[in-house]
Amino acid sequence: MERVGPICISNTACLPVFTPGFLTAAGSIIASPYLEAVVANSIDDEHRAKMFSILQVLVLLFISPAGLIGGWAYTADPRLPFILMILAFTFSILLIIELMRREAKNISIEKAS
Repeated sequence: MERVGPICISNTACLPVFTPGFLTAAGSIIASPYLEAVVANSIDDEHRAKMFSILQVLVLLFISPAGLIGGWAYTADPRLPFILMILAFTFSILLIIELMRREAKNISIEKAS
């Protein structure tokens, strides 16, 4: 048995426990600078600091209650957190598709003018 913080787990159980965290960290290291650069380049210089602070506050407002909502959903039904995640991802994909359509429409209107 290996002791990890207050939890004792067997050596064979460490890999599935820690692998998702390492993969998430690696993905964040790769994606975060690119995402921040894209956002920074799309905002005017004089408004960049204000927009970044508003963006960070909005992200924290949506992330902060996630643990509470996940715990409540799991208590109601252990499958419910996964269903909520699938619905959230589906909604975000549909939102991105709609934004891409609007952007393509705006580009085609500008080219026609």
